[in-house]
Amino acid sequence: MANILDYVKWRGDIALTPENFNELDALILATAVYVKWGGIIPAIGEGEFTTFEDAVPFVGDKYANEEMPLSTMFTDRIHFLIEAMARSVRFKDLHVMNYICINDRDMDQQFEAYTVEIDKKSAVIVFAGTDRSFAGWKENFMMSFRDSVPAQESATEYVNKVGKRYKRLWLCGHSKGGNLSIYSGSMCSMRIQNKIEKVYNFDCPGFREQFFKRPEYLMIRSRVQSFYPAVSFVGMLMVHDEKYNVVDTSVDTIVAHNAFNWNVEGTKILCLESLKGKGAYYDIVSDEWLKSLTDDEKEEFVTSFFQLMEDAGVETTNDLWNLKVDNLMGFIKGFAKLDGKRKKNVFKVLLNLLGAGSKYRYVLNTPNKKRK
Repeated sequence: MANILDYVKWRGDIALTPENFNELDALILATAVYVKWGGIIPAIGEGEFTTFEDAVPFVGDKYANEEMPLSTMFTDRIHFLIEAMARSVRFKDLHVMNYICINDRDMDQQFEAYTVEIDKKSAVIVFAGTDRSFAGWKENFMMSFRDSVPAQESATEYVNKVGKRYKRLWLCGHSKGGNLSIYSGSMCSMRIQNKIEKVYNFDCPGFREQFFKRPEYLMIRSRVQSFYPAVSFVGMLMVHDEKYNVVDTSVDTIVAHNAFNWNVEGTKILCLESLKGKGAYYDIVSDEWLKSLTDDEKEEFVTSFFQLMEDAGVETTNDLWNLKVDNLMGFIKGFAKLDGKRKKNVFKVLLNLLGAGSKYRYVLNTPNKKRK
């Protein structure tokens, strides 16, 4: 089955225009943003640009010298994607600019974006998802008990600032980047919002339930197009709008989050009739689990969990997947230091998760059907 790399090769001889910009173009730009573009794409406010063709040698050097800091699960194939884009008429000459990358553990913020000009009057604003830093992951969890987090506020500021110079805008992002696209598209100024043609969300974590009732979101809802893989874990966190497409993927595990595993045909992402099996299971378990906790309990758990990670010397998700004895000892010592109330809260949160997971195991057996 074809994927986004195949699409670039197939569609590569047709120039990108505002009229033929589609969901796969958006997904590709939302995947390419995961390269750490600092020093390659001009920073926001510099008024300069580069192109994907010109950027390729610099990206190659970063990979060759293993200088891709805080990268993501996508780095194994992003280099091939950038190279394919740089050889294609469709992407190679696009102006890429306004890069910004913030990773501040003290502020609990991880934010990254760039702007791609389709022409002088039209642009795509692209937000990156969570990298491997714990600043980003902590911020994701904070979304469950806060009405807004620093990255969402930064995204809104970015759209208001960049959007002024264009007449037509598209917003897109994968994972947390999709969340930032929806949030900033909703909360930007009305003058900017009126310029937005479409917001593309690719498997983003959701929002608090009240967000979907806000008039700002309702103003743009019809222009939001969301895609969630059949096995979606990240996207099923928190509440999401029920208006979304279920993506057919080449894998049925959590790595279905990786856009390289999404099946495509022509200019479309292949979709299923509805969310079933593992995807539906993650959705209902996440919903039940979070509803069983108060905002104070969620905040206390997140604070405790990430403090334990810090005590254990865990800085990134790579460290978490490759725990050493010293890390485990640090975690145990940190847990022992927690006061009784916090220990009780940690146990409650974990038990509630286990309870919800056990209650809805029958959902795992429902099969997916391809959309006719």
